[in-house]
Amino acid sequence: MRFTEAERAEIIAEMRKLRAEGKGRVHVITSVRRGWAVFREGTEGKHKNFRTKEEAVSYARELSRRFQKDLVIHAWDGGLESLESPPPLTSGSSGQ
Repeated sequence: MRFTEAERAEIIAEMRKLRAEGKGRVHVITSVRRGWAVFREGTEGKHKNFRTKEEAVSYARELSRRFQKDLVIHAWDGGLESLESPPPLTSGSSGQ
């Protein structure tokens, strides 16, 4: 599915709004390069690309756990698919 310029602008505006809230959540989104991307709110322009959604979600869950931030998984069309809270860190684990 391709986004129109208006839809893309709306998605970008919403992401910027979320970033401004400073929540630091981890997102799995579709990538312009026909795959999936993972990024953390507040890390402008920094993301990692993956071929499959499964790979992206696995990596994002690890970031979510490590940084103790919520994970937002988006559907292919950009809509919200799921929101996950990280499991608590175990004794001896390190976060940020």
